Amino acid sequence: MDFLPITKEVSEEGKMAELNQSIHEANPCGFPPDMNLPSEFRKLDTALYSPSWSIELVTTEEDLKRAANSLRGREVISLDTETYDYRIGKEKLGLVQIGDPDSQTVFIIDPLAVGSLEPLRDVLESVNTKVVAHNIAFEERQFRREGIRIENGVDTLEMARRLRPDMPRHTLKACCKHILGIEISKEEQESEWGERPLRERQLVYAALDAELCYILYEKLREIEEESLVDLSGMNVEDLMALLNETVKERLQLTRDIADRVAALQERERRVVEEIKKALLEGGAEEYRGELGYAGVKEVQKTAVDADLLRREFPEIAEEAIEEKVEKKRLLALFKKYGIPPTLIKKVLRDKGSYKRVTVLPDP
Repeated sequence: MDFLPITKEVSEEGKMAELNQSIHEANPCGFPPDMNLPSEFRKLDTALYSPSWSIELVTTEEDLKRAANSLRGREVISLDTETYDYRIGKEKLGLVQIGDPDSQTVFIIDPLAVGSLEPLRDVLESVNTKVVAHNIAFEERQFRREGIRIENGVDTLEMARRLRPDMPRHTLKACCKHILGIEISKEEQESEWGERPLRERQLVYAALDAELCYILYEKLREIEEESLVDLSGMNVEDLMALLNETVKERLQLTRDIADRVAALQERERRVVEEIKKALLEGGAEEYRGELGYAGVKEVQKTAVDADLLRREFPEIAEEAIEEKVEKKRLLALFKKYGIPPTLIKKVLRDKGSYKRVTVLPDP
């Protein structure tokens, strides 16, 4: 397929309209038959940060088999999915994006076109391939519905929370901004991923997430490796000496800015408390916009009923029940035994509710 020429005399809107038309007429599923998108395509669609990896579009069973063969045996791949029907636990796969750092390629797979994702089983279930995703529990849930288990998953969300607890948020957008120094747009996140044809912006957005997830993983791994030290053979006195040395080094780095940081943290705390007061007592409306989010939500308090658990899920009851049943531990067992997490409501009893105030700045 020949893409329309891009010239300086045509406006940006005109370029997009022409390119949209050429791609949308290419085939019913909305992907052009050419597997590699030209550079003009990517430049038009990324206002902030442009993907640098090549994009391969997978729309047939044969395409999927070839993609799976090229991914088989990789040490690390990145994974992202786009879904539609946004009811939690009821999502349907709209796209699957797999990044291959070795070839610097993102495979964009259309599940509505290829049908079964079975060719990906060997790749995702290999214990020798790290599957990197941001909030990997979401991806795991999607693939469990396909009968595929991700065996060696790495969650960059968990890594970011652990290594950068100073950050107010740990979304992929926030991590890209504060850890990688990259601005990205999430405008397409709530797109209709079940509709065809897909727009170019959607495809480039999807490819970018898979690419950036791997880049973020590498950066977080660097931070993690810098923190590692061989503690084997050290006695308590040696460990205390190392601890003091580490604390002194940290304090030396922060001494010049410590007072300013403390003042800003206190101001931040006071402002957050004032926002909570305005929302809870002053009847202020929630805020959702470019500055972040502030709102109140009525949260139902529940607890696991041990008797209900024994009746509904006897296969895991004794392993879950100690002196009391923690919901977090029970959810982990649900995951272990392949039980949908939404079914936990069958063993919960109501304990009233409380108002939870959420304040999330987006600096």
